[in-house]
Amino acid sequence: MEEVTTQEFFIDKPPGIECVLSDISIESQPYYTEINFPNFFYKCATVECKGETVFTQIDSVRKEQYQFAQFKCKNCEAFSKTFALRISQVEKILTFEKLGESPPFGEKLPNKFLRLFNKENQVLLLKGRQCESQNFGIGAFTYYRRVVENQKNEIIDLLIRTIQNTSEDEDIIRKLNGAKTEIQYLKAINSIASFLPTSFFIKGHNPFKILHIWLSFDIHNSNDEEALTNAHHIRLLLTQLVQKMAELNKEDKELNEAITGAMKKRNQKKSLNS
Repeated sequence: MEEVTTQEFFIDKPPGIECVLSDISIESQPYYTEINFPNFFYKCATVECKGETVFTQIDSVRKEQYQFAQFKCKNCEAFSKTFALRISQVEKILTFEKLGESPPFGEKLPNKFLRLFNKENQVLLLKGRQCESQNFGIGAFTYYRRVVENQKNEIIDLLIRTIQNTSEDEDIIRKLNGAKTEIQYLKAINSIASFLPTSFFIKGHNPFKILHIWLSFDIHNSNDEEALTNAHHIRLLLTQLVQKMAELNKEDKELNEAITGAMKKRNQKKSLNS
């Protein structure tokens, strides 16, 4: 049985994992054992905090082997985190299993990322993230793969708009439009990888080439752990890729507005001086 700190258990371990906690304090009462958890760091969601703060235990309800433990941000005292636990005892050693938590386990998908997808694919992304956070690798991989398959043409359209705004390379745009007609999404992704401009590379690597490798993963001849690793990589890369294209579009729009504003002021000065 793995022994971890309260911080590691509450923040890093998904529901369903059983651990021994190394830093709890136990007080024996006449009819029950009282368990006190130490403070831990967690990302507070309030506008006041906007980051990692200290959370302290404020309430605990236990019935037989089940316990609800509630913690509150010490800084704003407005945001709370609640865990549902199952506690077992074997030869005086207590083990803890998270049955659930609110807010749910795992880092949320950024809203600016979700908004770039249609409602159907937003639902699939959220389901995939939920599966990933609960260590259901095959489920997570399947949801993320469906998103890429469903949103293939929308991703290509975003790529076309970005290239039109930044370079106006007609040859690449023609090839991208050709990739949209490809029925098999893996062939389309592989095709894009062959001519993607280096300005879209992430940390020096072609994101479509890497995405093609991970999406080609044989889910039928692999275990859940391998699927989970691939699902995690797909989510991270897809998030980076789509947000990078959105940022390039935004930067180009702001630059155009700045140039237009400067030209407008210059023309106004000329008209005043004439």
